[in-house]
Amino acid sequence: MRNLLLISNSTNSGGALLAVLGIFLLLFTSCREDRASYGFVVLAFEHQWNGEPMRIDGTTQYTNAAGNVLSFTNLEYMISHLTVSGGASVMPVGTTIHYMGVGDPTMQHTADGIFSVRFAVPFEFPVGTHQKNIEFMFGIPDYDNISGIFPNPPERDMFWPEHMYGGGGGGGWHFMKLDGRWLNPPPNDTGAIIPRGFGMHLGRLIRNDSVFHNHFPVSIQREFEIKANEITTVTVIMDVEQWLQDPYIWDFNVMPTGIMSSEHAMDSLAQNGRSVFR
Repeated sequence: MRNLLLISNSTNSGGALLAVLGIFLLLFTSCREDRASYGFVVLAFEHQWNGEPMRIDGTTQYTNAAGNVLSFTNLEYMISHLTVSGGASVMPVGTTIHYMGVGDPTMQHTADGIFSVRFAVPFEFPVGTHQKNIEFMFGIPDYDNISGIFPNPPERDMFWPEHMYGGGGGGGWHFMKLDGRWLNPPPNDTGAIIPRGFGMHLGRLIRNDSVFHNHFPVSIQREFEIKANEITTVTVIMDVEQWLQDPYIWDFNVMPTGIMSSEHAMDSLAQNGRSVFR
């Protein structure tokens, strides 16, 4: 693999990112005789519910494994240390920490609430079949989880409140915000089916002398074909329903609808998260 010194981060995505890759393709095709031996890769992160594109529109209804009827208004998360690796090569992709979510207007959105995130891999790949590992940390490890490093939105608005730390050390950053509403059926305090809000917010929790880290590594194997002077898209899918069902079935009749102060609920969510990417 040969490094193109192409800078890619969470704010260089969508059409702008593909345009940049197009310029690189043009320049390298015209200036180098061996261009026919190499191609390029874009990583695409997509979000699904039971195999279909997920809509973050506040109206589309989904049913989880516990039978709760849900709609979603927000999905934002952080990944860090994104690499493509195989054999002896490890290719870092962009900055250390990447914001992923509907809060960034530069990401690819559709009118019906579907969004995806794309990153250019800043290396050339020889023509042929490749088997690689796409690896990243979901969330932010402690040594990078530092308050105040993001002065601007949307990353800035992922701050983790200072009070969760009992006044010490600073809050760091949310690893995920998954927000929406669920239909609370009778028996309840009104006797009718009523929508109730939920906020599944994940981050590092420090309580007394205990630290609940809640970040976790992800490694996905991919085989893909590289063609000369072409961009190959390699897709990573988040199965959002898995956050609510494996290994812990999430029933909003039992679990809290706001979890930021509950180490048990956040640990259950982080455990479920280990199976959401494929």
